[in-house]
Amino acid sequence: MISVTNLAEPRKLLSSAVPKFLGRISYAMYVIHFIILFSFTCWLFLALYGTYGFVVSMAVSLAVSLSVIFVLSYIVTRLIDDPGIRFSKWVAERYGK
Repeated sequence: MISVTNLAEPRKLLSSAVPKFLGRISYAMYVIHFIILFSFTCWLFLALYGTYGFVVSMAVSLAVSLSVIFVLSYIVTRLIDDPGIRFSKWVAERYGK
C-alpha cells in the first residue's frame, strides 16, 4: 500500500504553509463554523437578499462568513486551544506518572 506521505510531491504540497495553518486551526474551525453559518450567515443573507437578489447575497454571505470563520478560528486557537494544550501538558508533567 502506498500512502501520500511516501510520495514526494504530495508530501511537499501537504507540508507547505497553508495546509499546516489549516491543520492548526481545524479544531476551532470545526467548533465555530456551525454557529457562524446558522446565525451570522443567515442574518447577512437575509439583510442583502431584498436588495441584491439571491446570487449576489449568497456569494457575499459566503465570502464574508468564510473570512469571519477563518479569523475567529485563528483567534480561538491562539487564545483558547494553545493555552489549553500548554496547561494540559503542564498538568501531565506535574501530576502524571
